[in-house]
Amino acid sequence: MKRFVAIESLRGWMAWWVVAAHALDVSGADTILPKVVAKILGQAGLPVQIFMIVSGFVIAHLLIGRREPFGEYLQKRWFRVFPLFAFMLVFAIVLSYGFDLYRAAWINNPYAGDVSGRVSKMESEHNSWLTHLLLHLSLMHGVVADSVLPYASTTFLSPAWSLSLEWQFYVVAPLMVVSLQRIRAAWFCLLLLVGSAGAFAGWFGEWWDVPAYLLLGISLFFAGITSRLWLDGKTPWLGIVSTGVALLIFCVSEGLKPSLYLVAAGAIWCLFLVATAKEVGVVKFSSRSFDMLFRLIAYNSTVIALGRVSYSTYLSHVPVMSLVIGIGVIAADNHSHSWIVSLTMLAVVLTVPASFLLYHWVEKPGVQLGKRLFPGSTAGKRSLSSTLRV
Repeated sequence: MKRFVAIESLRGWMAWWVVAAHALDVSGADTILPKVVAKILGQAGLPVQIFMIVSGFVIAHLLIGRREPFGEYLQKRWFRVFPLFAFMLVFAIVLSYGFDLYRAAWINNPYAGDVSGRVSKMESEHNSWLTHLLLHLSLMHGVVADSVLPYASTTFLSPAWSLSLEWQFYVVAPLMVVSLQRIRAAWFCLLLLVGSAGAFAGWFGEWWDVPAYLLLGISLFFAGITSRLWLDGKTPWLGIVSTGVALLIFCVSEGLKPSLYLVAAGAIWCLFLVATAKEVGVVKFSSRSFDMLFRLIAYNSTVIALGRVSYSTYLSHVPVMSLVIGIGVIAADNHSHSWIVSLTMLAVVLTVPASFLLYHWVEKPGVQLGKRLFPGSTAGKRSLSSTLRV
């Protein structure tokens, strides 16, 4: 399967944007940065939106290019995401409940943001510990509304709410890709759009603290799939219409500010999509400035390497911050702003080697295990779209 270098680099940038946002949140360092810079870096939700678009693009590429039954596809996806998630989930629980380092870093820290929300989240963990754990182990913690189970999506390992969202997408992605290619299968797109409108209207729960439910973020996956279909050289009209309607539902339901963030995410995605199209020869134009920009931000070995380990970065950075800041404030009995900022900077630096170690020792072996169990021989197999018979 072809790897798109610009897309992989984009993943790296987005992962470190999330790291920066959480570093500002835990350290209160936004007060010492220029307001514009702090405001931009503090928008952790925006890079996660781009992650979802990238996921739609990559999974569509996988489904178009590979020939494997649905069960094999889904099991490989499981081994792609679950081993690292399970490892980091256990690590986060040990830090929180074995050594109380999460509380020391994120709650007892006078400069951390939303302390009351984190206290409430830990209360929900204590009150429904087994339920939260089982939901996480099934990767379905994002399906349950917070009005049903408070903080269902964000307990234990808060960034993993988006992993549940991705897993929900993986389950329906084959039919989504087919339905955006074949008019007679468009009923599934229509069903998703009606469901999305219903989710924003509260049909499936009164509210989610984060948009971890598939029908709340379906527009992002539509955008990613449509982008990949466009690279095939044909205008994906079903995808364009479905994406447009899904975005309209989101904007009408969420209001102006979230809509502007979504526009910003779309602009960043379009920039990297153009670079990808140029990379594979779908579009051809000569621009010295554009080429210089992307040699700097995408086509260099450092950024590509960070993109390769971006999943490990995304899941590990909060536990690394809990470990470093928690130990630092307890050992030194020091809660001064300068000390917490210093500890946060150290945690950010240590996230780099942690990401590479986790990638090589946990994430990559999990992927390889999935490949060994399901070698993906295409002999005598039909593609997923053929298997679905739509």
